[in-house]
Amino acid sequence: MTRCSRSRGSLLTRRAVFVPLALAALARPGRAAAPPLRLQGSTTFNSELMAEHKGAIEAAAGVRLGVVPNKSSLGLIALCDDEADLAMISTRLANEMEVVRQARPSLPTGRLQEFEVARTRAALIVHPGNPLTSVSAAGLRGSCWAQP
Repeated sequence: MTRCSRSRGSLLTRRAVFVPLALAALARPGRAAAPPLRLQGSTTFNSELMAEHKGAIEAAAGVRLGVVPNKSSLGLIALCDDEADLAMISTRLANEMEVVRQARPSLPTGRLQEFEVARTRAALIVHPGNPLTSVSAAGLRGSCWAQP
């Protein structure tokens, strides 16, 4: 489950973080002629950031990006398996590591670091047959989206 928090006028926000082990590769001179920097992970991160800004990121960093949107946990696994250079996740690293450890307990994950680069809105969708028609911020505070 995604950890939600209140932020600057929006009702709920969801963290979108970039988990790099090879961030220094972006700054290497001559990287543009090299194979693309491989990113895997969160479809939320991809749709909210990469889809719109990939070209600008490539131009500013002087590097081509190969993006594979799948799931946050799959991005982390690919990163640890050296099948990706960067992982895109849309929750806190600690939360996602619980999922990764269950799937692959032997992965070398001890040196991973998260860097928050954006936040995005999260919506609660209710089936039309559900009697819930509204919820207050106070009601959310008492739910699983409680403030830390």
